[in-house]
Order: sequence, then structure tokens, then C-alpha cells
Amino acid sequence: MHPPRRPRFGHWFGNATSYTPPDLAGTGSVVTHVIYNGDDAVSMVKRPDSTTIANSHDVAGRHTLVSHGSGSTSFPYSPASKLLMGVEASTGENLAFTYTSGLLTSTKATGSAPDTVTSSLHPLGRART
Repeated sequence: MHPPRRPRFGHWFGNATSYTPPDLAGTGSVVTHVIYNGDDAVSMVKRPDSTTIANSHDVAGRHTLVSHGSGSTSFPYSPASKLLMGVEASTGENLAFTYTSGLLTSTKATGSAPDTVTSSLHPLGRART
């Protein structure tokens, strides 16, 4: 099925290895290629402009690193709690997370827009900001 007087357009379901959007006037075909690892997680994306985005995962299947043309972003996890401890960009824009009883209670941003957002726990264990 496709809209009247429009090119056919395929939707991306499951583990597609390439994606071709509808042709834009004068641009020609632009294809994005996707490579998966053995756990069916995206390990690499090759964009039409020839840039590559590489994804890394740990043995638990959690996303740990994204590398791209302008740098990288890592996602460290606590070995003890298994919780995401932050987001660390090669540009110096970082987030650090603090948890209480497994609930996120603080997010600290460093870099060009430093700030901290905190929440406390209600006696029943619910988060309140």
C-alpha cells in the first residue's frame, strides 16, 4: 500500500539490514545499513553520508558505548547494583546518577550546563521531587 501519486515506502519491522526512505526530489536513493550482533542488538549503523555509528554492549546485553564521527558516549553500570551510573560523552557533557534503594534520587549534569536535580523518598518508598 502507498499514498496516491507517491512512491512505495517500506516500513522497518524486525531486524532489517537496510532502510531506504522515499526518494526526495533530486537526491536519489539514500540507504541506511544496519548490522546486528549475535544477540540481535544493533552493533553498527552505516548512514547514507558514509558516517558510521558503532554500538557496544556488555555481556548482560546492556548498551555501554556509542561511537560516532564526533566522538563517543559511554554508559557505565555499577557492578554491584547493575544500575546505570551515568552517561559520559567525549565532549565533557556528562550525567551522573545516584540511587537510594534502587530508585533514582539524583542526576548531576557536568559540562556546559551544570546542574543537579534531586528527589527524596516518601516514607512508603515512593520518590518525591
